[in-house]
Amino acid sequence: TTVSPARRSSMYSAKGRARGEPVGKRRQKKSSAVLKKRTTTGSPVTSLDRILKQCAGSQAKLVEGFASRLQSEIVRSHKEDIKKYRAKSEKRRQKLGDQANETLSVCFADKENQRKAATQSMVAKGQDLKGKFRKISGKSNQLIKR
Repeated sequence: TTVSPARRSSMYSAKGRARGEPVGKRRQKKSSAVLKKRTTTGSPVTSLDRILKQCAGSQAKLVEGFASRLQSEIVRSHKEDIKKYRAKSEKRRQKLGDQANETLSVCFADKENQRKAATQSMVAKGQDLKGKFRKISGKSNQLIKR
């Protein structure tokens, strides 16, 4: 497909950048960097959010690890191993939840309403992971029964 010269000149600008590079690219990069810098203020809410993300991330990683472990166990079918690993994973998941709860109570020691809101968002995030975990646990149960 050929682009008319008029259209081509409006798509690209030769000023200060390589020819053929879209005009808006630089500006987007800068603004995302600015956004990143802005989040490093030490307000409890942003740090809490980071902790929640971290918690959700490590729970998700745990669930993924559990799923892949299960996949390999299906091949080797070490039923005891699955039982042990599932119990261990559940314990770790619980511990992560407890840590996040502790952090919540520290962040919102005197702000009960904010704590409730934060807890609700955390519960919502955790529910999804719990569901995934339950699904995988169900699979491992079936394996163990076989």
